[in-house]
Amino acid sequence: MVGVVVAMNNKIIVVVFIAFLAVSCAKLPIYQATKINNKNDIFELKYYDEDSKLLYDIFDDEQNIYVNIKTTDFYSQVKILEMGLTLWINQDVKKKKNKGITFPQKQNFKNQQVRKMRDKDSFNREEQRIEQLHAKFEMFDKNILLIGMNGENSKTILNPELEKSDIMAKITFGKFNQLNYLATIPKDKIFIDEKQSNDIFVLGIESGSMEMNNRQNQGQGGRSGGGMKGGGGRSGGGMKGGGGRPSGKMSGNFQEYSNLSEPIKIWLSVDLSEN
Repeated sequence: MVGVVVAMNNKIIVVVFIAFLAVSCAKLPIYQATKINNKNDIFELKYYDEDSKLLYDIFDDEQNIYVNIKTTDFYSQVKILEMGLTLWINQDVKKKKNKGITFPQKQNFKNQQVRKMRDKDSFNREEQRIEQLHAKFEMFDKNILLIGMNGENSKTILNPELEKSDIMAKITFGKFNQLNYLATIPKDKIFIDEKQSNDIFVLGIESGSMEMNNRQNQGQGGRSGGGMKGGGGRSGGGMKGGGGRPSGKMSGNFQEYSNLSEPIKIWLSVDLSEN
């Protein structure tokens, strides 16, 4: 028996290594990409993420990968349009952030007209808020940030209106104020290591989020702990009724900040092999 183990030592190592890779891949769900002839054949999206309220799917033809995302949810659209969205891609089937594309990029609202539009959002119905959000987006730069696409640790700004590129990302708006995002990524930008599989890669979909400062956090409980007196729960002469319970407006603001403080995070493995 010992002789058999020694004789098969190399094969055992190979089997163990393959098993290790299988376990590593199993940490992320594996989704099958849909084969198409070109991006004009993209059709109904199959996958839905309940947390982020996103419909999404991955398609591929002979040359490209297409990532399509759709949502009608207001908060998800704010996270994407105002706080930025990055697609992370990785050939070695690991959850890494060394290669990806960011579009749109996070907005800084230096434009006075944009700031005024943003301030009015809280006083309008959701349909109007989404329409204003879309109008603001049209005023932003449509530059794409390429991360690691032109060499390790590289960061390149691409202006699709002035430069031709085989990497593309675009956002359009459809019926019922739906946001439609489509990214095109050439396969030769993903699969560059010939020693690794050309059938599976990891995709991460991540947005930015709103950072809640101390003042916003206090909306949950009225005042911070250091401002409470008497130890019984009610502040000494501050808020009335309910021991520091926030007002309706403050509570609504806190709920909005809370919704926007959770970024979109979807990670999966994508299988390009034939069914």
